[in-house]
Amino acid sequence: MITEVISILVVLLSGTSTEPCIEKRLPQWFLHLGTRDGANKDIINSRTSPGLIDQQSWTDLSTEEYLHREVVKRSPLPLVLLGDQYYYFGIYFKTNYYKANEFCRAHGMNLLSIETEAENSLILKYWKQNLKKVDHIYTSGSDLGEEGNFIWLSTGKPLNFTYWSPPQPDNAGKNEHCVEIWKLAENNYFWNDIPCTASYYFICELPKCSSFCIT
Repeated sequence: MITEVISILVVLLSGTSTEPCIEKRLPQWFLHLGTRDGANKDIINSRTSPGLIDQQSWTDLSTEEYLHREVVKRSPLPLVLLGDQYYYFGIYFKTNYYKANEFCRAHGMNLLSIETEAENSLILKYWKQNLKKVDHIYTSGSDLGEEGNFIWLSTGKPLNFTYWSPPQPDNAGKNEHCVEIWKLAENNYFWNDIPCTASYYFICELPKCSSFCIT
């Protein structure tokens, strides 16, 4: 017991912590949510003064679902729930592939990776119903690392499901290395490879938090 007290005093006096740093793993806006009510892990006291959530608060979180829910609740972006996944449809300004990825990461999200046919269908259904004037949207897909070998940049995984518009991908002009969703005609949407420097809209997705986020 005496040894533990001495260790705590050393940490307090030195201003350092033996706990791993988490600040770089969380978006800046999320680090300023205010302090959490220690008596109830499901409630953040919104009336407390803003500031960093203390390290112990993070390690006390009982489930990754709690953290995910709080990120959603306090995100400055209008998130859309499709299935069990939250998305941000970046239709307020156009940008290139690199800036789109940068924007998503800066807000604690990833540029879109479409893992399944069901996810692709949900996104296209929402697009058709709500974004009828949008013709092009970036995903995180690219073959920048190796021509013809497309991966999702956000996950590093290969495309295990595709929805190309034949004869795409065609690498027209030998300069098309990023994947977009392309509105060819009314209710006719497919994937297409395009130059990564083109300015288009984009979609971010909120990753499910794992224990990495809070350890």
